[in-house]
Amino acid sequence: MNKPWLILISTLLVFVSMTMRFNFSLLAEEEQSSYLQAEYESLHKNVEEKAKTIKTRNAYKKLIKEHTTSLEMLLEKVKNAAPDDQLELLKGKVLSDLKKKRDAVRVFDELIQRQSPVANQAKFENVRLLLEENKIDEALPLFREIEDSVEKNKSYFWVLLDLAFSSKKMETKEEYSLKFINAVGNSKEYENFKALTYKYLAEIEKDRDNLKKGIEILEKAAAEFTTEQGRGQLRTALKRIKMIGAPAPELPAETWINCEPLNLEDLKGKAVVIVFWAPWSEPSRRMIPLLLKNYNQYKDEGLVVIGISKIYGSYSDDTRHKDNVPKEVEISLIHEFARRYKITYPVAISDAGGVFETYGVRGIPALFLIDKEGIVTDIKVGSGDPKGLEEKIKELLK
Repeated sequence: MNKPWLILISTLLVFVSMTMRFNFSLLAEEEQSSYLQAEYESLHKNVEEKAKTIKTRNAYKKLIKEHTTSLEMLLEKVKNAAPDDQLELLKGKVLSDLKKKRDAVRVFDELIQRQSPVANQAKFENVRLLLEENKIDEALPLFREIEDSVEKNKSYFWVLLDLAFSSKKMETKEEYSLKFINAVGNSKEYENFKALTYKYLAEIEKDRDNLKKGIEILEKAAAEFTTEQGRGQLRTALKRIKMIGAPAPELPAETWINCEPLNLEDLKGKAVVIVFWAPWSEPSRRMIPLLLKNYNQYKDEGLVVIGISKIYGSYSDDTRHKDNVPKEVEISLIHEFARRYKITYPVAISDAGGVFETYGVRGIPALFLIDKEGIVTDIKVGSGDPKGLEEKIKELLK
C-alpha cells in the first residue's frame, strides 16, 4: 500500500475516532443533565415525604437544614457540569430554593434574553419568584404570556392557586380558582386545596351579594367529593355561610382576658366583631394592629371586638415555641402575648375549642361581623382588606 493511501486511511480513522468521542461526550452530557434533574426532583420528593411525619419544630428545622445542605451540594455539581440550557435552568431553580433570588433571576433573565429553548420555563420561574414577593401585578401578565406553553405540573398548580388567592380583582380570583379546579381534576393529592378553592368561589359570590349562588357552589361540590375529609371541609364552609343572616351563637369559653365573661345577648345594641385567632398564626398576628386601631377608634361609638382562641397543648408565637405545655402554662403565655402586643379588647380562651366547631371555623384568622340585633352580617377568613373591614364596621355602627 502506497504512502498516500496510508495517510488517507489514517486521517479517516482519526476523524471517526474524534466523531465517536464527540458523540459520546454529547451522550454523557445528556445523561449528566438527566441525572442532575432527577436528583433535584428526588430531593424535593424526599423532603415533602419526611415533612409529613414531623411533629416538632426542632425536627422541622433539622429537616430544612439537611435539605439546604443537599441543595448546596447539588448546586456545586450543576456548576461543574458541562454548559447546558437545561442545567442553567436547574441552577436557577436551586438558587431560588436556596433563597438566592437575585442570582436566580440573573440566570433566568440570561436564558430569556438569548431566547433559549427553555426561555418560557425561565419566565415561569420568574413568575414564581414574583409571587413569592407578592408582586401580583408583575407576575400576572408574565404568566398570561406563557400560560399555555408551560408544563402542567405541581409548580403550575401552585401558581394557579397563588393567583386565585392573591389577585386583587374578583374576576381574576374567580378565573384562576376555576382553572385550578379544572387542572387538578380528581387528583387525591390536591383534594384539600380543591375544597379550599370551592370555598373561595363561594366567598366570591357572597362578596357579590349573591349568597344563594355561594351556597349552591358548596352544596354541589360537597355532593361531588369522594373523600370524607373533602366533604367535611365543604360542609363546614356551608354551615358557616348559612350563618349569615342568622343570630350569632353564644361564645362559651372558660378563660377571659381584659374583661369578665361576655354574653352576646347582653351585647345587643352594639356592633360586634369576633375574630378567631391564635398566637402561632402569622396572619392572626398581622391582624392585631388593625383590630386595635378600629377598636380604639370606634369603641366609644358602640364597637366591641372579641378575640377567641383555644387550648392547643403547645405554644408558638413570633418569639418562642414550646411543645406539650400544660393548660395553665399555655393560658399564661397567651396572657403574656396579649400584654406584649398591647391587646386591650376582650380575649376568650376555650379549653376544648367547641366554639370553633359551632362557628364552623377551621382556618384562622376568621372574622364574624354581628350587627346591633345580634345577626351575623358577614364572615371573612384570612387577614383581609384593612379598608374594607373599617367600612363594614362603620355600616354596623349606623
